[in-house]
Amino acid sequence: MHNNLGLALLQLGRRNEAIGQLQTVLRLAPDSADGHFSMGRALLGAPADERGALREFERAAQLRPDWAVAQSAVGQLRARLGP
Repeated sequence: MHNNLGLALLQLGRRNEAIGQLQTVLRLAPDSADGHFSMGRALLGAPADERGALREFERAAQLRPDWAVAQSAVGQLRARLGP
């Protein structure tokens, strides 16, 4: 529920509220791949925290290694951020 609310708030441009909801998701379910991926999306907002987003995407990909979308997000951010 908190994950969906967080994503809805993110779509409405209410990034700080979205992050708060997603922090609740990760506190209640620290191994939620969806929660980590959603937090990564939220962290890419303005102002962007690309390194933080990368950490979240990496955790989502680690939790669900078969999730191509998470793997792709990791690859794209690594390419953009460099070493």
